[in-house]
Amino acid sequence: MVKINKDVCMLCGGCASVCPFNCITVTEREVIIENCKECGTCIKFCPVGAIE
Repeated sequence: MVKINKDVCMLCGGCASVCPFNCITVTEREVIIENCKECGTCIKFCPVGAIE
């Protein structure tokens, strides 16, 4: 299960832009992950390592 570390996340939206399944939505306050396929693309992309 992919998790976002809210203390580290900058809400940059990069993870949402690279998700091949459009499972990630970024709002002004949080990152929402729904129906994640656990492909790991977002984990590799995150510039601050906020995704586990």
